[in-house]
Amino acid sequence: HFGYIKYGISIDDFGKARLLSKEYEEIRKSPILNGFKYIKTFTPMRRITTSYGASVKFQSEKIYKETDNTAMQDSIWQDRLFKDSVLVRFEDGKLNPKATFTALAAFLDLPYTETMTYCSLYGKLNPESLAGNDIGFSSAAIYRTYDDYTNDVERTFLEYFMRDAYEYYGYDFMYYDGQPVDVER
Repeated sequence: HFGYIKYGISIDDFGKARLLSKEYEEIRKSPILNGFKYIKTFTPMRRITTSYGASVKFQSEKIYKETDNTAMQDSIWQDRLFKDSVLVRFEDGKLNPKATFTALAAFLDLPYTETMTYCSLYGKLNPESLAGNDIGFSSAAIYRTYDDYTNDVERTFLEYFMRDAYEYYGYDFMYYDGQPVDVER
């Protein structure tokens, strides 16, 4: 788990947007990581609409108050760090931790242990990671909609334009009704 990875966007010579990140480049070029012949990674993913609401909340409460930079985490799947990687849905880890982490442990060639199903810090169970965050494996974050930071129109917009990702990652629509969208709608 790496700290903030700050990204910028630039346009290349072909007119395509490219992500740039000094922090990610340091990780990618790390002698420690490059010393390993095989690297397995996993990337957590959260329902796009919930992740969007949580990100807006985090940015408005933390990042924008402390700095002019924005932080976004992204995975560059063509990179060596992600060649042998799996995606783990946040909701699966919260709602069915034993099955999710048993499968993840098998992928990572690690033995499954009960410690994968609870949070701890220096021997203390279920610490508060940030003030106001849910404790431990609470499923409250799955059902939170962050209404103070986003609304149903934005969530519908995200589901409509990200519908391929929703289908690919096995998420059902909660806001978009699946009907065609015309200019008026």
